[in-house]
Amino acid sequence: METLVTVIATLCLAYGGECVEKVVTDQATFEQCNGSFAMQALPQWLAESGYLERGYHLAGWQCMKGGKRTPV
Repeated sequence: METLVTVIATLCLAYGGECVEKVVTDQATFEQCNGSFAMQALPQWLAESGYLERGYHLAGWQCMKGGKRTPV
């Protein structure tokens, strides 16, 4: 059984604006976080979340397993 990780997106407003971290899912595997999730699910989540319309852009994402963050 694969260990699930939490994917956290860092979203920022343009021109040095505020940044926020949002949980995208807690049901991804570490392999998905580095591969298919980053290429498919993350952009889809961003498009559906409403943050783009509010002026945010994706500044990065991280995978978190057991409280330890791994920047991607």
